[in-house]
Amino acid sequence: MLSSRFKNDGRECERLNFSQKKAKKDILKKIDNGCYKFEEINCPICDNNDIENISEKDKYGLPHQVGICTACGFIFANRRLDQKSYNDFYVHHFNDLDIGYSIGFSESFKSQYNNAKDSIFPFMRDFIKLNKKFNVLEVGCSSGGAMQYFKELGCNTVGLDLGVDAIGYGQKVYGLNLINIDLPDFNTDIKFDLVIYNSVFEHISNISSHMNKLNNLLKEDGILFLRVPGIKNLHNNSFHRFDLLNFITLPHIYYFSARTLTNLMNKYSFECIKSNEVIFSLFKKSNSNIDNAVVNDYSEVMSYIRRQDNIFKIKAKNALFLLKKRIRNILDYLGLLSSVKKILGK
Repeated sequence: MLSSRFKNDGRECERLNFSQKKAKKDILKKIDNGCYKFEEINCPICDNNDIENISEKDKYGLPHQVGICTACGFIFANRRLDQKSYNDFYVHHFNDLDIGYSIGFSESFKSQYNNAKDSIFPFMRDFIKLNKKFNVLEVGCSSGGAMQYFKELGCNTVGLDLGVDAIGYGQKVYGLNLINIDLPDFNTDIKFDLVIYNSVFEHISNISSHMNKLNNLLKEDGILFLRVPGIKNLHNNSFHRFDLLNFITLPHIYYFSARTLTNLMNKYSFECIKSNEVIFSLFKKSNSNIDNAVVNDYSEVMSYIRRQDNIFKIKAKNALFLLKKRIRNILDYLGLLSSVKKILGK
């Protein structure tokens, strides 16, 4: 385990609102009564079962065993909810746990649209040639904001999502071709020039089913875009405050570096053409026998997360020192400092 902070003690590392607290309570109840079941898995990249435990809980204080493969350096939930449990979780608890409230489909649609316009498309612009026959598929499209942007660029778009209400919004308001289905169950004669997974791939239990389906759906010269949270990007992400524990969450099964993501894609004969540690990445089918040799990222990943954990501890210690100093100054200003010292015996 990285440190004692990562023990399964039920304590969250951030303040939860009312909806999040209720969702946490309901999830724990389903775990305790056996409604939610767990399964243990080997490394999805190299099938190694020598997994070094990093954390026993997530940022909400929910049980979530996350480890790192000693053979390739891939961080993943090696004891995770089974598929039936995850299905129930996403239907009943995910939105309340994730943000604690609904921002509404109108706002989320705009956010997806702007993200496609300002981030996704610029990242891939030099690798695609748009035309009226350019087919785009998004897996986990939600209400379809990204598909609306690509539609305006003249592309033929299809979006898949399991959220009935979300895709209903995109269908009714924008007339988008959105389908309530998971990718492995999706059948079509269309071959796609571009397939998008935007902050979705880290949630998928059945990766092999998705990758096998992608091999059939993607054109030989097609592009696969993957955006996942980067484990080596904690230092650039103020949202997580340098804290790995704040990065770990029950819905996320996998925690990629650019190298471990490439290792996984190579396993399914996809080669990387562009990537960074954020992670934004582009892959294409390999036209030759790709080298499936796994590059071990264990040392780099562990060195990085230990360094970030030390930075977090220093920042937390400094914040506590400043808080104590501020309280001391207030008590001194109010003339209560001596009295409080006597009461505390200090």
